[in-house]
Amino acid sequence: MAFTNPLAQLFATAPSSTPKPQQNQDSILEGETYVFYGTRLCGKVTASHQALSAYLPKIYNQEKQRQYDNADLQEELSNKRRHEIESFKQKNARENTNIEQLENGIDEDKRKIQEAREELESAKAKNGEVNKMTKVKMVVGIAILSILTVYLFIFYSSTFYSAFFRTFDDNVNVGQAMFYANSIYASYQQGIGQLLFIICAPIIFMGLGYTLHYFSVQESWTKYLKITSVIAITFAFDCILAYLIAEKIYIIIISSTPGVFPPFGLDIAIHDINVWAVIFCGFIVYVIWGIVFDMTITAYGDLRSNEKEIKILNSRIESLNGAIAEKKNNIIDCKGRISANDNKIESLTKALASAKLFNPHIIKIALNDFFAGWLTMMSTLNRTSEDQEAAKKVYNDAINNLFTE
Repeated sequence: MAFTNPLAQLFATAPSSTPKPQQNQDSILEGETYVFYGTRLCGKVTASHQALSAYLPKIYNQEKQRQYDNADLQEELSNKRRHEIESFKQKNARENTNIEQLENGIDEDKRKIQEAREELESAKAKNGEVNKMTKVKMVVGIAILSILTVYLFIFYSSTFYSAFFRTFDDNVNVGQAMFYANSIYASYQQGIGQLLFIICAPIIFMGLGYTLHYFSVQESWTKYLKITSVIAITFAFDCILAYLIAEKIYIIIISSTPGVFPPFGLDIAIHDINVWAVIFCGFIVYVIWGIVFDMTITAYGDLRSNEKEIKILNSRIESLNGAIAEKKNNIIDCKGRISANDNKIESLTKALASAKLFNPHIIKIALNDFFAGWLTMMSTLNRTSEDQEAAKKVYNDAINNLFTE
């Protein structure tokens, strides 16, 4: 609560006319402000707390009566009440519209749930039967996977042999290095260790392709990190093979060409088409193999099962039930707001029907100004801070009692 500056208000708001001698000196004088009125009465009773507690209800009643006697103010307050009542009625109309829309939404969700349940029963009835479309996908996948597997076995057995064990002749090219038909037999002639290394090399890459499927079916977000790591490792393998093969071809070429050439390095490898040919002929096919393998395994899992469809339908039903529950809660909230608005309409209607209306805010301002003047005089009378705090308590208690509805 803010109070006015002490003595400034006292002299700034002097009465505009001399009070009539017969007028009650305890009442506000003609032209007198409430600040000056509070200052004058406080001085008259020497800041008595008992007098203050008696003056406050008196001011409340006389200010209320002043509003009762003001026809223009009564009309203004009545119009304000009517406007507020109409505003609350419009709010209720909007809330009823919301309720109607929510109820329609609930009916629509229930219809969707019924459809989903019928589809679910049909899916459960077919569970275990051979899915013809899935069977076609699986057969096509197996056919493509078989061809790609043969390709990768030939490619990686050839490139590993060419990169680590083969001695190139003068007529070799990158194609012969990537697809060397005698890689298995030639590695066998060099030793059992070399043979096992060449045979296992393609299996290692296909094993990496299998891990792509294994990680893809995981639920955690870390699966993307794992898949990226596997692809990066495979790409690095292919880069090493390509580098080693291109280096051997480069050495063969410069050995039969007059002149001085720099040694084969990373800067040369980046611009060597043979390097990129080896990388993409292996890496791209490997990625395709992994994708086809994942599709084939997935099709096989769904061949005699509708579990995925059943899971989707159950999830849809659960989601719709959650939406219905949320809409019902929203309806409850709407009805609660309508009930609160009805109570306000009833209160305002009763106030409008009463003989007189008054604005409590205007009365509070009058009381606040009166008490500001009262405190001004208490300071002038050199009342202690404890005494002033006691006066404030009297004032606050009176305000709470007078404006308690």
